Amino acid sequence: MADRPLLARATAAVGAAVLAGGIGAAVVHAPARRTARRAATTTTAPPFPTTSMTVPTGDPDVTGEVQAPQPGLYRYRETTSVSDQPPTEWAEELTPVAGGIRVKTTRGVDETVRFEPFDEVELAYAQAGDTVADEVACTEQPPRRLLQLPLQPGAHWQTDTTCTNLLGSRLVDHRVINVTGPRTVPLGPADIKVWELVVVSRQTEQPSGFTRTITTTLDISARRGVVVRQVIQQGSDPSTLVTDELISLTPA
Repeated sequence: MADRPLLARATAAVGAAVLAGGIGAAVVHAPARRTARRAATTTTAPPFPTTSMTVPTGDPDVTGEVQAPQPGLYRYRETTSVSDQPPTEWAEELTPVAGGIRVKTTRGVDETVRFEPFDEVELAYAQAGDTVADEVACTEQPPRRLLQLPLQPGAHWQTDTTCTNLLGSRLVDHRVINVTGPRTVPLGPADIKVWELVVVSRQTEQPSGFTRTITTTLDISARRGVVVRQVIQQGSDPSTLVTDELISLTPA
């Protein structure tokens, strides 16, 4: 499976990058990093009760009450630790659907997320790929918790999801999410208030038993419901670092 932050959109992709996971931009979840050539296989969760996001009791950037993002197209710039590799861009489109928000990226992710009074959850996830081995769908039963709301320094939670490709191989994704707290990050000429989360994803392939670890650091704008910046590392190798940064807080 592609390195799915949430924070992706989370998720390594853990992400990836948008908050609606993951990976305006990137709903909180992390976006995956393969270019799609075919439509992805999808897996949908069972019916989920409809509730609305709690109205913030104060400044979301202070209280950690992440708000649902504005629909539209959000663009990200990606850089790597390879000095001679130029930056690339990718985009994520957020569309309201019955009971949630649909997140589609130019890298083949098709995801549905939903905000609850105390959670953001992932209802369905699919990843298109170049081969049948890369076509991935994940079972979200119960729906995966992307965010535990409101965000609070020191809060943490865990999730487990099983994904399958078209060849029938399985990937068990165990994530541990820690909220390190509020901070500011630069976006163009301005400093943006964000909440920082660290997502450690341990992915085990079956039946081979091969395991890899992906660490994604997500900087989330609670006021806008989007991932402003995410940094992804494979294992402990700093040469694998990938950074995605939101180009504009205003969607197209």
